[in-house]
Amino acid sequence: DQYIASGSVGFGDLSKDRYNAFLSLSYQQQNSLDGNTRDFAKTSYLPWIGVFGFSSNTFPGNITTGGIGVPGPCVSPNFRDPPILGPGCLYDPSSQDGVQIIPDDKLWNFMASGKFQINRDWQAYATALYSRDETTFQIQPTPISSLFAAGTYAPNGQILLQPSSPYYPHDLASAHGVDGQPLDVRYRCVECGMRNTTDKNENGQITFGVKGAWKDWDWDANGFYSESRATERVNNGFVFYSQILPLLNSGTVNLFGPNTGAIEQALQATRYVGTTFE
Repeated sequence: DQYIASGSVGFGDLSKDRYNAFLSLSYQQQNSLDGNTRDFAKTSYLPWIGVFGFSSNTFPGNITTGGIGVPGPCVSPNFRDPPILGPGCLYDPSSQDGVQIIPDDKLWNFMASGKFQINRDWQAYATALYSRDETTFQIQPTPISSLFAAGTYAPNGQILLQPSSPYYPHDLASAHGVDGQPLDVRYRCVECGMRNTTDKNENGQITFGVKGAWKDWDWDANGFYSESRATERVNNGFVFYSQILPLLNSGTVNLFGPNTGAIEQALQATRYVGTTFE
């Protein structure tokens, strides 16, 4: 959905009132669109055209040690296709609710100009322009595993579930011959929320001056000022590796199902919310 509204107004007669002015304002809004509401974008798994855009970072977590896989049923947005992919349960990023292919966008534009007739030969004038574009975009929850670098904090984001954890699946590990070993888990932090950012771009400029005629000369003296500012803000979903990796490796987090309120709060406390650049 898109909405556009605009209006303009002018007043003053330069020859009668010695001044005139013109103002114009417009607003345009484009609502976001989730990919899974459109047939061409509702899945990243299109084998008939060779598209396999799935991820092994799932929730519930995907245990790679011993080839255990995802414990329990493989429910959306995870999926299985045994004839092609085998028995594994993988994550389909495009089918996730809230994953946008078109962001939410709001655009304001403003223009004003005016003239003042000082005398028959001299005229003062000014023009001002301003625009502001604000775009909010949302994608899948953060994947965390040995597949992804963890910046300067660690070589990678590996999660190892120790046998001492109450969430260690001993029966599954025993069935795969790895009981008692630390289990490597590929995880998607659904409880951290969707990754959501807002980019804002503002541009403004003003021109002002005086022009006229003197003897055989036409002259124009003016000044100009312009400023542009870009800002990006993280609203949700991005985490500090230095805080979340120790928590996920502590064994106190259920990587395969719901957590207690206290653990949910601890996971959400590792998020960064704020400006990333300006």
